[in-house]
Amino acid sequence: MSIAMTNASLDDVLQQIKQQTGYLLLYNSNEIKAVRGITINRQQAPVEEILREVLKGSGFDFSISEDTIVIRVDDRPSNSTPPQRVTLTGRVTNRATKAPIPGAMVLVKGTTVGTTTDADGRYTLRFPKRQNVVIAVSFLGMESREVAYNNQTELDVQLLDKVESIDDVVVTGYAQVRKESFTGNTTRISREQIVEVSPKHMIDAIQVFDPSFRIAENISMGSDPNSLPEFYIRGQNSITTELNNSADISRQNLTNNSNLPIFILDGFEVDVEKIYDMDPMRVHSITLLKDAAATVLYGSRAANGVVVIESRAPEAGKLRVSYNLTGSVEIPDLSAYNLMNAREKLQAELDAGLYAFDATDVTENTYTTNQTYYQKLNEVNRGVDTYWLSKNLRTALNHQHSIYIDGGENDVRWGIELKYAGNKGVMRDSKRDTYGAGLFLDYRIGKFQIMNRASYDANNSSDSPYSFSQFSHMLPYNVPIDETTGKYLQNLRFGYSTLNPLYEREYLNNFNRSNYRTLQDNFAINFYATPHFTAKAWITLSQRNYESRVFVDPLSSSNSSFATPQELGSLTVNGSDTFSYDANLLFMYNRNFNKHFLNFSLGGNAVENSYMVNNIKYIGFSTGALNSPNDAAQVDGKPSESKNKTRLVGMFLSGNYTYDDIYLLDLSVRMDGSSEFGSDNRVAPFWAAGAGINIHNYKFLRDHPVLSRLKVRGTIGTVGKVGYAAYSARSTYTTSSTSDWYATGAGHILYYMGNPDLGWEKTRIADIGLELGFFKDRLLFKASYYDKKTIDQITDVTIPSSSGFTSYKDNLGEVSNRGFELDLRYNFYRTKNLEMTLFGNMAHNKNKIIKINDALRAYNELVQKQYEDYDDNSTQSKYAQTYTQYVEGGSIYAIYGMKSLGINPANGKEVYLRPDGTITYEWNAADQVEIGNTEPWAQGSFGLNARWKNISLFATFLYEFGGQRYNSTLVNQVENANLERYNVDRRVSTDRWINPGDVAPLKDIKDRTLVTRPTSRFIQDYNTLQFNSLSISYDFPSKLVKRWGLGMLRLTANIEDLGYYSTVLQERGLDYPYSRTINFTLNLTF
Repeated sequence: MSIAMTNASLDDVLQQIKQQTGYLLLYNSNEIKAVRGITINRQQAPVEEILREVLKGSGFDFSISEDTIVIRVDDRPSNSTPPQRVTLTGRVTNRATKAPIPGAMVLVKGTTVGTTTDADGRYTLRFPKRQNVVIAVSFLGMESREVAYNNQTELDVQLLDKVESIDDVVVTGYAQVRKESFTGNTTRISREQIVEVSPKHMIDAIQVFDPSFRIAENISMGSDPNSLPEFYIRGQNSITTELNNSADISRQNLTNNSNLPIFILDGFEVDVEKIYDMDPMRVHSITLLKDAAATVLYGSRAANGVVVIESRAPEAGKLRVSYNLTGSVEIPDLSAYNLMNAREKLQAELDAGLYAFDATDVTENTYTTNQTYYQKLNEVNRGVDTYWLSKNLRTALNHQHSIYIDGGENDVRWGIELKYAGNKGVMRDSKRDTYGAGLFLDYRIGKFQIMNRASYDANNSSDSPYSFSQFSHMLPYNVPIDETTGKYLQNLRFGYSTLNPLYEREYLNNFNRSNYRTLQDNFAINFYATPHFTAKAWITLSQRNYESRVFVDPLSSSNSSFATPQELGSLTVNGSDTFSYDANLLFMYNRNFNKHFLNFSLGGNAVENSYMVNNIKYIGFSTGALNSPNDAAQVDGKPSESKNKTRLVGMFLSGNYTYDDIYLLDLSVRMDGSSEFGSDNRVAPFWAAGAGINIHNYKFLRDHPVLSRLKVRGTIGTVGKVGYAAYSARSTYTTSSTSDWYATGAGHILYYMGNPDLGWEKTRIADIGLELGFFKDRLLFKASYYDKKTIDQITDVTIPSSSGFTSYKDNLGEVSNRGFELDLRYNFYRTKNLEMTLFGNMAHNKNKIIKINDALRAYNELVQKQYEDYDDNSTQSKYAQTYTQYVEGGSIYAIYGMKSLGINPANGKEVYLRPDGTITYEWNAADQVEIGNTEPWAQGSFGLNARWKNISLFATFLYEFGGQRYNSTLVNQVENANLERYNVDRRVSTDRWINPGDVAPLKDIKDRTLVTRPTSRFIQDYNTLQFNSLSISYDFPSKLVKRWGLGMLRLTANIEDLGYYSTVLQERGLDYPYSRTINFTLNLTF
């Protein structure tokens, strides 16, 4: 280096050396501040010579290890007689992994004599011999250690990870970033936190630790093991113009769900089904990336947020075996149902006028009706009261196993994983069994690290062929079993439909089964060129095969009554094959210059997804026992097959600058190109910028006894969304579904109208945040405010059918989500044996539709047409359903219907209020207005985490308030209840109008021919409190565990869904019941 300075201080000279060389300098600034008047002029001289010259006669000496210079007091006597010096060598390693720790600081306590470890964790320390020497060893993110020196020549030191170190790092999926210097908004969750809430499904646990991540309530599917929960981060921002929008979302893998965040597992994007079936014990951590600065590296895929999962990597050292067993008891929860018993049901029928006891009416119809009443009454009087709800249910006993074996040395590590999870549902014939295996290899040679993770996952599942709603409709005065033979009756005695679903379940062979097989390989190479520069390359290859088979027995009542023997019974086979690759390249550079820290990343990736879907239906089976395609008489219609392929290529540049760990700056840009969009809009840019201040790192606040953390940050940027139909922008042809055949082959027709101008849907996100910590972070508070605006939304545009199409996709509509998030954690009691922590969080989101177009207005008109022909088909349930409508200034969550003034006590009819203020008895679709909103004002969780010696307790609660619900149970099971055909809710007898003068919330009980259409009468405030989980665990004492030859032994009992309170009394689990689950977990390592 070259240096020319006159009359400079030693501190100034050292800073110049640091700036030119990039070396890390360690010294006591107070000790050297008196050294001044240094004049030096050297050109292209070694740094050692320059240091010797400037330190000559100063009373200081230096040492250089790797890229670190240590300035220390020269301990030699003034007569220059060298004192007796000793040399100490050793190695610093991680106690848990046995891996070396490069860059660890090794000091003689009480002096400035010290050095740092090299890349292999080794150090050499020279110091004057004296009494009572203590060696202090420290490293960022690990517990410091002090070891007494006893004249040995070698001293190896092992350090432990800090318990809180997982909170000090942000995992973006591309790299790990120090949270202290990051401006993005993230939440990181450890494996221990996940399994304390839910040892079986990690998705259920995430919402406890971040209130912006919310699982949408699904009152239809309840605890169905094959129905994946829908969820979103910071509100929904997509518009759909499908009247039955939920029908297109696969409940097995949530495909076509445009509000779903993306999942990154070990650097690769995976589908949500893989995460749902993943063993939580194999997870190291989960990180939620929520704002633009945190998600921009994923560019066009990040509008809905990013969930990054790190799996556990093998550890170096002796062979280790980890085994985890979770046994569970799942009990059906029918507490939300309030159905009538047999006597109540018969009395309600009588009140509704189903039986006419008129002595002057001697018609055959009246006689038959009255005779039916007395037959039912006889059954009730003899004690018949069948509780049909429980007839197709069971208490499910399940078990889940995983075993992980790992070992190796520092240069070569390996791990083997085996897993199995048997999960029976509480409905008979429903289950979800998953199993898999994995192999992980980590090879390190010189500056290279080569890793490969191969995994095989499989799933076998089945659904009950019978909906739970069938059993909730069954009449309680019917007996399901022939009392003489003890066998199930095929037909029941009373009712509009006398078919007995228990007969088919017991004696026929209907089934609904599916399975998938996934093979995935992840390969990565890391090149650690210098301490400052790293290059990484990784690629994943994934192959997935899926098949479902739905069989209807030829004797089933669901067969058409007009079917011939060659058409009875059916087997529908659906299949899909998916292949994908995801290749990534990343270059990272970081450097310290005095108080400045720079971090740059340059990278890119290429993704391709190819998938094929096929469908075929076989009909004509002689018996249910023979149900393979070979046993079918014929193929029904024409088989179908479709192939699709999407590609995405992107590049990004990201930079992070920190000054003195106080001032923070993040800048990132990304450019993506995707085949999903029009030929004129294939490429789009995305960007993000962030800034922050660590106020607690100012000198006057460092080591403050009260305030330990004060951080202010803000970010802004634009991200996008992909994942639409593969050829939305391209006109597509398909083979004719008819049997037309021409001389040139099968006919083809234009299937979809493309849009070459289809562009990217983009979301601009602004986010500001505050972090506060008190008493060494025992009390932590975090707050953030965000503003998300989605523009150029991709929606279906309605066009005249004369064009040959009904719609095409275009960029229309704007939606905004604004809100805030609060998080509080207080470790209020901590001693050696007892520790207690309270936590709570809250999220508020306000959704608003900013702009709609003519296509969305046309959709609103289509909604109104749903209610046409009401008088002719007034019993159809579609008239009672509420449909989403889109109004500028309104919300995606809005509920539409007519405003109601209640039930007229004089005649039992409903009175409506028109938008113009007039009153009417007539319901009109054009008079619908917003009558409610399902979006809560706030939602979140709270709980307690306590530890006493070896016993830990973790209790969590979920809450929601300020939203509204349209009580469909009151509509369908009470007011629109079909008393002639089905069992109904008890409120039919208590809340319906019966006689003039009755003040009742529901219309005339005798009015059973007209379905009630959407009205504000059924809007109710929705506030809930759920006792989500309770977990108690016991860690066996280490002495006892070692005596048994084990490394760790833990027993845990966990109960999920202990209690539920809601201000809306409605049936939950319409198609599949809810359940309560008790889990027992055993974790052991040896």
